[in-house]
Amino acid sequence: MLQRTVGLLGAIGFGLGAMIGTGVFVYTGVAAGLAGPAMLVSLGIAGLAATCNSLSSAA
Repeated sequence: MLQRTVGLLGAIGFGLGAMIGTGVFVYTGVAAGLAGPAMLVSLGIAGLAATCNSLSSAA
């Protein structure tokens, strides 16, 4: 028999993660439909900004 090991906080975390993850993929598709190939450039710029932010936080 399986035991329940996920508590209330874990279940809430799973639910929030699923909603946020779905939203990321949906809005990426909407942005690709509106901006076309320029969306890839914006993702690259956002990745560069996130890299600079993480490196400055790690220092």
